[in-house]
Amino acid sequence: MNDKRTFELPVVPLYYSVPLLFICISAFLILFFLFRIEIPVLLLQPVPPGAINVSACGVVLSQNNAYYVLNASLNFSSSPCIVISGDNITLNGQSQYWISGINTNSVQAVIVDGRNATVTKLNVTSAFYGIDVRMGNATIISNFINGSNEAVRLESAPAPNTKITQNTIVNSVLGIWLKNSNYCVVGQNVISGLGNSGVGIKVYGSSYNNVTDNKVNNTYQSIEVDVSSNENIFSNNFLDRAFTNGLVVSNSVNNLFLSNRISNSLGSAVLIYLSNGQFVSLKNNSVTNTNVSFYDLEIASSLSSGLGYTELTDNSFSSYKINS
Repeated sequence: MNDKRTFELPVVPLYYSVPLLFICISAFLILFFLFRIEIPVLLLQPVPPGAINVSACGVVLSQNNAYYVLNASLNFSSSPCIVISGDNITLNGQSQYWISGINTNSVQAVIVDGRNATVTKLNVTSAFYGIDVRMGNATIISNFINGSNEAVRLESAPAPNTKITQNTIVNSVLGIWLKNSNYCVVGQNVISGLGNSGVGIKVYGSSYNNVTDNKVNNTYQSIEVDVSSNENIFSNNFLDRAFTNGLVVSNSVNNLFLSNRISNSLGSAVLIYLSNGQFVSLKNNSVTNTNVSFYDLEIASSLSSGLGYTELTDNSFSSYKINS
């Protein structure tokens, strides 16, 4: 005797489906506006027809206005893997291939030596220098860099108006280094696991930059500002678990630190070395759970003579130390 059974999916009445759809759309909109979910326009753009494949190290990308696509994992040791020399070039790693070095010989995974370059979706590991930017107006976005001595560096030559955004940097010695580069944006990067000798973001001799919405944790120092780095804005950064200081400022003028959160510092959370004529403004910053042997805010005099000034407005500091 055959026992035939028919399985039917339950039919959901329309008067249940419409409210459920409304609830789902409402929940998405709430998350969108509450957490400011943003999808960069660059990430929505497909690879254009006619893109040029990059399948080996030792190449120079020299064709102006070209779109290059990494289509293989690459290894390098004694010379740079990829050099961008043309202008208005995009290099897209497609987030699926790796550029791997041996973290010696001071060699770069990528050198940006052309104007208006975009480097995106690269996976870089064990490169002594990850992405070395030497020309201005570059965009370094949505890359993953692991195990570099310097992950993203604007140090070999000034690179003004560069945007370094939405990158993930782990297990490196120096996350992002701005040297002698002005009018740059460093935003929405995640930098972690740099250990007890690494600096998350270092600004050196660079002015009029905007460092915002970065998450830096488990580093020696989270952010360091030094040597005539003037008129910069540091805002809405989350600095957690520094082995020494969350924020260090010295020999720089007219920098604004606004609405930053600093927690779990093993040294003084904010350390400012005041020199002659230096002005630092701290507004609406919060500090929590600093090592009890140190201070939420420490202001120390530098070796130079003269007066410096610190403006404090609506900050959450539980402990202070001010040296004259």
